[in-house]
Amino acid sequence: MNSVTPPGAQQALTQLPEIAAYLPCRIVIYEENYVTKLSTIGLEEMLAAVEVNEEFRSYMTLLFMNLKQVMHSWDN
Repeated sequence: MNSVTPPGAQQALTQLPEIAAYLPCRIVIYEENYVTKLSTIGLEEMLAAVEVNEEFRSYMTLLFMNLKQVMHSWDN
């Protein structure tokens, strides 16, 4: 499994400077009904709102999928 790396962030900033507001990817940890939850921004929605080439969209989607996989690895 690949992880979200600084080169990934650099490519994102080069392709889409306005993404800087979302980097680094923040992960929120909170408790709800005695269950620990993790949350982060929805990168899919953000990418849908901007015009980027398909190669970049695929790359960022893969990075976000990896981040979600790591987050879900903490599920019971």
